[in-house]
Amino acid sequence: MKATAPAVNVKEDANAYTMELAVPGIKKEFCRVNINADGNLEVAIENKLEHKEENKKEHFLRRELSYSNYQQTYVLPDDIVKD
Repeated sequence: MKATAPAVNVKEDANAYTMELAVPGIKKEFCRVNINADGNLEVAIENKLEHKEENKKEHFLRRELSYSNYQQTYVLPDDIVKD
């Protein structure tokens, strides 16, 4: 499986910045968003997917395992409140 970076949209209005990441199939608990010690926005996504056999009586010659990891740091604008 080839890992790719998610599509990102950043919107600005008079009161806020909004960032949207397209990560289809990834559960929310596998995504982390925080402000790091340097005051930059960090986005990390880690997905471990294991396709398990449903019928334990069957003998599988192949099982599909998948792992993807993505991390990106974004420099925030100077006028943003980081708290």
